[in-house]
Amino acid sequence: MDWLVLSGSLIAIFAVAALVHFLRLGEAAIKDAAHAMRLAEDNLSGFEAEWAVLSADGAAAIVRGTGDDIALVKRHGAQFALRQVSRPLTVVQDGSAHMVDSGELSFGRVSLELAKQDADKLLTLV
Repeated sequence: MDWLVLSGSLIAIFAVAALVHFLRLGEAAIKDAAHAMRLAEDNLSGFEAEWAVLSADGAAAIVRGTGDDIALVKRHGAQFALRQVSRPLTVVQDGSAHMVDSGELSFGRVSLELAKQDADKLLTLV
């Protein structure tokens, strides 16, 4: 009886895991710059986005708003976490990876894999 319960439980676990994988539940990615801008406007009060720089893997973005408003967006599980930050930004570059410090210990750094033109755009915010 114990082997039957154990094997039934394992089959159920694998079935649920396969269903989650098939339905792509838990996957979160920023689709494009417009999606990042919409996330910032919807989640930060009074934020009006002008343009966004998106990481190649869709895990993070930096959104430039009107005036001096800057928003950091990063994937946090199946959701997105956002913070509004102010200048000057601290950016550390390591090859094509750019780490932007939020200045908030609980939010941490946002890591972006950027192409050359996006990296140049990011450096205009520093």
